[in-house]
Formats: sequence, C-alpha cells, structure tokens
Amino acid sequence: MLELNLSTILLQMANFLVLVYILARFLFKPLQAMLERRAQETTRQLSEAETTLRQAESLRQDYEQKQENLDAEIAARKNEVRIVAEQTRQQMLQEVQIQLETLQTQTEKALEHLRREARQQHREEIGALAARLVEQTISDIITPEIQTAYQEKFLEQLRSIGLATHIDTTDHESEMVAEVTTATELPDAYRARLAATLDAATSRPITLTYRMDPVLIAGVVLRLEDIRIDGSVHGQIQQLQKRYQDQLT
Repeated sequence: MLELNLSTILLQMANFLVLVYILARFLFKPLQAMLERRAQETTRQLSEAETTLRQAESLRQDYEQKQENLDAEIAARKNEVRIVAEQTRQQMLQEVQIQLETLQTQTEKALEHLRREARQQHREEIGALAARLVEQTISDIITPEIQTAYQEKFLEQLRSIGLATHIDTTDHESEMVAEVTTATELPDAYRARLAATLDAATSRPITLTYRMDPVLIAGVVLRLEDIRIDGSVHGQIQQLQKRYQDQLT
C-alpha cells in the first residue's frame, strides 16, 4: 500500500510552485513579451503591406487611368491629324483648281490675243496687197488728163474745207510755210492758182515749197503748219485700205 508523506508532498508542491514561479518569471513573461512584440511586428508589417498594397492599387488605377487618358489623347491627336490632313488636302486641291482655272484663263486670253494678232496681220497683209494691186493698176492707166483732173479736184477740196477755220488768222505779220507734194511737176499756172486759193483763205503771208513724190501716183498733198490735206491717189487708196481692214474686223 502506497504511503503518502505529507512533508514530501508539501516539499514537492513547494518545488512545483517555485518551478512555476521561475518559469513564469523568467520564461513565460519574456516569451509572452516576445510573442507580443512578434505579434505587433507582424501586425505592423501586415499594416504596411496593406498600405503598400493600397498604394500599389492606387498606382495601378492611376496608371490605368493615365493609360486610358493617353489612349484617348492619342486617338484625339490622330483624329486631329486626320482632320488637318483632310483640310490640307482640300486646300491643296482648291489651290490646284484655282491655278488650273487661272492657267486656263491665261491660255485662253493668250490664244485669243494670238488669234486677234493673226487676224489683224492677215487683214493688214490683205489690205496692203490689195492696195499695191490697185496702185499698180491705176499707175498703168494714169494720163496727163487724169493728173490735171486730180489737181483741179484738190483746189475744189481746199475751197470746200474752210481752211481759215483751221489756222490762226489773227497774226497778220507771221509768215506761214506750206509744203506742196505732187506726183509730177506742177505747171506755173496751177501754182499761181494754188497760191491765190491759199491767199484767199488767210490774210497771213504764205511761202510755198514744192517737191515731187511718184508714190502719190496723182493729185496733191498740202502740209500747212500742223494741217495735212491729202488729195492724192495714194492717200485715197490708203483710206480704202483702212476701210477694207475695218470691215474685216
């Protein structure tokens, strides 16, 4: 039968309590403090991890937002580039169209100018040819009687035009010089009649000079100051040539 010794039990109990006290004093409290510090450190790390995670999430969202904004901006810029390119293309097309229209207008004007010059040259050539043919024909049939008839007609022309209305008759002392051009030599009697006709037209003294020019064919040309009176066949042919060219316009 097991015998229990009270003193032994009490001693063992005392030893146990001492052991518990020692363990609690030197082992459990430091261990608990260490565990608490470990738990706090873990909590802090978890908190920092959560903060870091939230920051990372925020950064990710910001990045995604910036990426979306960048994509939208890129799309907007591309659209702007397309719009500008289209506007530039349209402007270039308009400028090219305007240049083509201007070039066409200038070309048409140049062609019309060339056509007018060609028509004018053609008219002048035809008129000159016709005038030469008429001059040659008349030159072949001119007789002294025809020469005289043209000279008489010139005197009638002088009387009919009212020469006094074309020259200054107030200066009675200033002498005028008149140049008379004929195709052939004028008889003295005709020269006297011509001088008398001119004296009757003005009270100013007149000096007549004479010269011959076969180109006139027949008739008389008088140059008095700034007045020119053409009564020659050549002058009539020139007038006909001008009227002929004007009719072809």
